[in-house]
Amino acid sequence: MRLGLNVKGSLAIIRKLHIDGKIRIDNLEQLYQQLIDINFRVKREIFDAIFENCS
Repeated sequence: MRLGLNVKGSLAIIRKLHIDGKIRIDNLEQLYQQLIDINFRVKREIFDAIFENCS
């Protein structure tokens, strides 16, 4: 931010890649579980809000 860069979180980047057609997310439940399995910490409510209307 100090350098004038736009900072995005990991989930925002994943969402943007999906929307732009760069990656495909077939199952949000599976994505959420995979993130939890690699110790990515995010509340389910936040995850759902980020990926709302993204299927």
